[in-house]
Amino acid sequence: MRLLASLAGFAAVAAVWFFLAPGLLGGSTNYVFTSGTSMQPLFHTGDLALVRAGNDYRVGEIVAYRSVSLHTIVLHRIVARDGARYVFKGDNNNFRDPEHPAQSQLVGKLWVQLPGVGAKLSFLRAPRMVGVLAGLAVLLLLGGTAAASRRRRNRRRRADDGPTEPVRRPRPAAPAAQTGLTVATTALVAFLALGAIAFTRPDERSASSTIAYTQAGTFSYSADAPAGAVYPNGHAKTGDPLFIRLIDHAQMRFDYQISSSLPPALAGTAALDAEIRSTDGWKRTLHLQPTQSFNDGHVLIGGTLDLRAIELLLRRVETATAAAGSVSYTLTLLPQIHISGTLGGLPITDGFAPQLPFTLDPLKLRPQLPDAASQAGTTPAANPLTPTGSGSIKTAHMAPNRLSFHGIHVPVAAARRIAAAGSVAALCALFAFVILLLRGRQADEPARIQARHRDLLIAVAGTDRRSYDEIVELESFETLARLAERYDRLILHEQSSLGHSYRVADEGVLYIYLVGNDLELISELSTSRLSAAEASEHGRLPFSTKR
Repeated sequence: MRLLASLAGFAAVAAVWFFLAPGLLGGSTNYVFTSGTSMQPLFHTGDLALVRAGNDYRVGEIVAYRSVSLHTIVLHRIVARDGARYVFKGDNNNFRDPEHPAQSQLVGKLWVQLPGVGAKLSFLRAPRMVGVLAGLAVLLLLGGTAAASRRRRNRRRRADDGPTEPVRRPRPAAPAAQTGLTVATTALVAFLALGAIAFTRPDERSASSTIAYTQAGTFSYSADAPAGAVYPNGHAKTGDPLFIRLIDHAQMRFDYQISSSLPPALAGTAALDAEIRSTDGWKRTLHLQPTQSFNDGHVLIGGTLDLRAIELLLRRVETATAAAGSVSYTLTLLPQIHISGTLGGLPITDGFAPQLPFTLDPLKLRPQLPDAASQAGTTPAANPLTPTGSGSIKTAHMAPNRLSFHGIHVPVAAARRIAAAGSVAALCALFAFVILLLRGRQADEPARIQARHRDLLIAVAGTDRRSYDEIVELESFETLARLAERYDRLILHEQSSLGHSYRVADEGVLYIYLVGNDLELISELSTSRLSAAEASEHGRLPFSTKR
């Protein structure tokens, strides 16, 4: 198990070194602290980019290169090849880099992006700190080598001089502490994985939002007429038919307004025309209101419609075409609105061109409005007198980035805080359980051993202090019990103020299992042993059991 743990630890250290060791210390990863705006929105000042060298570099990849002219490392995107050289450009620049580096100048392509981490680690860029880190790495390496050398020398010394200290074996972990250690390790791995994901994602992302607006207008008209049975008050209003024999002129108007939740800053143009069209294809356009400018999203336009002139025009057309009585006519009001400017600071360009049709005959001009009786029980049609139109503006902005997992959405910034706090808490718990595991077993272990293995135990008040070639502390009582059964021995159980000791001797080797203060118990065994000659002088017989 110790060998496997050592191999696993070595593999973990080797993996960390392979992936994260900086090039300055012989590693394969280079750390680039970004600054400026040339790579926005992907990179901002204070980000950290990890780049690794590659065998080939392709157009479209983000690559760091050593700039000869700038005397620094530049992180830009490859946009083209110039023979054996590469052409770079910043995503936010409108020009290409003037320097075309060769492959020997390329440091590596982007591997991992850590937003904001560069600003927090900027102190590591100081030459003094780089020297300190390099020195620490050398000291760790030399210290590890020296420790390994000392261990080899100690093993050779023990082999030459004979065993002077008991061989220590790992103790079994208490079940509760083992469970806690497993949970803490799992939590640490989970929080580290969350941190790896969160710190490789930008905390903001490009997002778009929609701003809606409404364009609306109102058609209206009026005319003076003789007071009588048709127009009792001598006035025709919107919705009334205009009888040509009674009315010479009519005032046509269109009131336009754009509205939104954001304040407008608009300018535009508006005009009003009337188009006469016959069923045989003839048409004529009358300009009621020439084009005029307006501001702030509101305008009222209008003009005078000469009904008598229209009547004479239609007669001349019918006489010239011999189409009298065989065709019908319509007159349509055509406002033309064009706007441009900003809405809540966002650019907008749009138009609005509703229509209001009238039926035109030699007697009257009548608006084509929905018949309330014919629409009974159905969805009411839109009123042509009050046309509306809707539009929207899409705008790009930066929004908090989120991590999603099975319907759970967590902001990246919050995920980073959770990962950092969770990793620290898991590390503290991990250290606490390790300390518990190193300090001993459960307090009721002697009672459990007594209840389960009483037939193998012999309680002794004192110990025959003889010399053994080796004292081996076992990792579990079950192992000691199996040895006792294999060698047909009983287990000596001695209890003292320091704890409990369980022993089985065989051919110069003393196998022990201790519960209590292990260090003091082993020290007692080591310092109080007598040689075989001293045991003979005291008349002590060799310990033996029935085989």
